[in-house]
Amino acid sequence: KNPTRSKRSPSRRHPSAATASLGPPPPPSPDPRVPMSAPPPTVVAFGSCHRRELSDPRLWTSVASLAPDLFLWTGDAVYSHADRPSDRGSVEVLRSELSLVRRDESLGYTAFARGVRVDGTWDDHDYGRNDAGADMGQKRERRGLYLHFLGGGADDPPRRRG
Repeated sequence: KNPTRSKRSPSRRHPSAATASLGPPPPPSPDPRVPMSAPPPTVVAFGSCHRRELSDPRLWTSVASLAPDLFLWTGDAVYSHADRPSDRGSVEVLRSELSLVRRDESLGYTAFARGVRVDGTWDDHDYGRNDAGADMGQKRERRGLYLHFLGGGADDPPRRRG
């Protein structure tokens, strides 16, 4: 027996009941997008690789049941598809796909996004096509479409960046 080892606590016997005290949270960072009066998020959910045609509304109901303070898209919030290969990656197809995911109530995301702060980063498909990057044209317009999808307002700092 190890004399320095204490008796096992109930949380050790039942990992699902484990808790930790980290002390008081640090003061919020001076993020201009979050009013200083807003408490820092305590529950953060995240997601990526969202294919609208494979989406199940129960996914968003399940995430909402966690009551997140913040949802982060970590890339590929949409996959823009086109019937003609020549249209793949076009701004019009990207606009349409972002709008469908944001507004189609049957997907479940619309109701979810109304109840939580949404932010994120974009990835290749959020630009408009697989492996898109620095070579993708119309970056300002594509960025604006994605920021609109995230729900940022006109005064949102990322919208004001060049």
